[in-house]
Order: sequence, then C-alpha cells, then structure tokens
Amino acid sequence: MANKDYIPAKEEDFNKWQNVFFINLSDFGAEDLMPPPKYHELARRKGNYDNMYAIAEDTKTRTSITIFDRQQARKEYESYIREIVKKYLINSDKLTGGQLIQMGLPIHKTTHTPAPVEKNYPWLNVVLKTIRYLTVEFGESETSKAKPEGQHGIDFVYVVSDEKPTDISQLTEKDSDTNTPIEIPFSEKDRGKTVWFAARWQNTRNEKGPWSPIYFAIIP
Repeated sequence: MANKDYIPAKEEDFNKWQNVFFINLSDFGAEDLMPPPKYHELARRKGNYDNMYAIAEDTKTRTSITIFDRQQARKEYESYIREIVKKYLINSDKLTGGQLIQMGLPIHKTTHTPAPVEKNYPWLNVVLKTIRYLTVEFGESETSKAKPEGQHGIDFVYVVSDEKPTDISQLTEKDSDTNTPIEIPFSEKDRGKTVWFAARWQNTRNEKGPWSPIYFAIIP
C-alpha cells in the first residue's frame, strides 16, 4: 500500500470521500464482502457521523460542543472504516482493482504469486472472551497462529443445535476471517446453547483446503 494515506485529513474532503466509499461499497455487495453485522455497524457509524457533520456545519447549531461531537463521531467512524478495509476489502478476491479505485481505496497488489492449496486443516481454539460471542483462535498449529504460506484466511461454518451434526453440510451458517481470532456474535437467547463449528483454509485464489473436524462450544 502506498505511504500516502487514502483517507483525506480535511473534514470537507473526508465527508465527500466517505460518501463515495460507502455508496460504492453498497453497490458492490457489502454484505457479501463482509459479515452483515460488520456492515450494519459501519452503516450505523456513518449515520451518526453524517448527523453530527450536518449539525456542526449548520451556522444555527454550530458550537464548540457540536464540533467536538463531530470530531468524536468521525474518529469512531474512520477507525471502523480502516478496520473493514484492512480485514475485508483490500485483499478481497471478490473486488477488482477498478472497484477498489472507485471506492477511493489503494490497490494493494498488482501481481499475484502462485498460492498452494493447503493440505491441512486449521488449528482451532475456543477463547472465553466476550459474552454472546464465539471467539475462536486459529493458526497452523497450537504453537503457531500464523497462516500457512499462500493462505488468505479461513472459511468458517457453524450451527446452534442440541444434537451433534454428522456432516459439514449441516453447519448452515457461514463466516470468514483473515486474522485470528474469528468472532461470531449471538443474541442473548442463545447464551448457554451449544454451537458446533468447523473451518478450512482458503488461499489467495479462493481455493479451499480440507475441513477440520466438527468441534463444539457453549455460547458464553
């Protein structure tokens, strides 16, 4: 990625940039590019920023307090944009270089190196970190949380069920991640229930390795 920051520093320029970014992200299928809850949170932060920006720019409501509120809203919104871009967009095989440019993002790579299909499944470890979340560390092995060479991230499937699934196809919910850990949100009514899950490596050409065994955890 180029050294120049892709997000404009000046408030007026940032406001224009974030609108272009969000409109194009939506047009390119945001909920297919990232977990829907992530997109919904991004939309919520955008809405809050847009509201604070309008209030701070209006001469009738512009005060030191509304300017501060706008700054805080931008800080929260911008940090989430950077997280989304790094985790789900900049290396996505579902986006072309032209689409990245259209969103106002840099092209991370112009060439692709051959990537092997991983022969082993990921090492997985449940971490009791946050209530209503299944948090699972992954990596090459118990002693290495690194991804195997050429692997972009993991495919992750899961289902909440009282009975143990006997086949991967019964794990009907899907997610993915490029960096450990992966975190799956649940509702309050799911706490204490059993979630079954499995994962496999996915390389930079979207080719898949073998599935792990089906594991389980209790939703905290």
